[in-house]
Amino acid sequence: MDKRLGLKPGESTPGWASRLGIVGVETSFAEASQLAERFLLFRVSDNTVRKQTEGYGKAQAQAEMEWKEFADDIKRLEVRERSMEKRTGRIYGSLDGAHVPLHGEWRELKTLCWYAVQAMHPSQPQNHHGQRVGEQNHLQARNMKYSCDIQEAEQFGRLLWASAIQQQVDAYEEIVLVSDGAVWIWNLVQKYFPNAVQIVDGYHASQYLSPIAEAAFGANTPQAHEWLTQARSELWEGRVQDVIQTAAWRTLTAGSNHVCCNTILLASRLCGMNYNVCKKRSIRSMSNHGSVV
Repeated sequence: MDKRLGLKPGESTPGWASRLGIVGVETSFAEASQLAERFLLFRVSDNTVRKQTEGYGKAQAQAEMEWKEFADDIKRLEVRERSMEKRTGRIYGSLDGAHVPLHGEWRELKTLCWYAVQAMHPSQPQNHHGQRVGEQNHLQARNMKYSCDIQEAEQFGRLLWASAIQQQVDAYEEIVLVSDGAVWIWNLVQKYFPNAVQIVDGYHASQYLSPIAEAAFGANTPQAHEWLTQARSELWEGRVQDVIQTAAWRTLTAGSNHVCCNTILLASRLCGMNYNVCKKRSIRSMSNHGSVV
């Protein structure tokens, strides 16, 4: 086959190079090699998959570098702004971080995603992963554009801003940032998008409640489950201050420093939040990185 196509060892046609690159991103190179063989009906080495995948990674890195250079060029931004048409509607953004193994050490991979949201008809299939949280199952993310890198927050902020310029985020009537409670995320949001609607997604917000329930009533007890269900319901209905006050009282009862920290985090992350208002305005208050996608 290689001779017929005029390919040297480790090379592939442009069409198959793109396919191998996609498969190599999705899974390990060894598994990607086996998966490719099932469709190609001939062997593709792990190293070939690695080469094509890393090639696409380098191309993406180069593209993102050009985005940053454009975003830092005031004159080009001024020209862009004069010619840019305003867009109606709302655009969403989410940021997240996850620690990944990298040559013997663990580093935080930071990820961002720009996306739109559409209302789903009840008869349409919905792409949910994991547990459904809240009452927004009729809202579905679409047109998702991801970027990621292993960088410190300040450097990642440049990618956040540059990707926003590329997606013309600033042209929309309303920008909504939905993420978990990580401090670095909201520092970047405040720096680059201070006028955006800022939402701590409901799934992550409710996670602060579980340790409080366990400390106050015991792990997996009916009382803990009952309180947790009620607190989550109140949170979703917009009674955030009631939840914080109840959590504070439970913290004093439990007398645990760990639980106290969770209560403080809950209060600081949810200050000013109202999920009921989000629900009434059909603002999707789950991040695109959480359990609901």
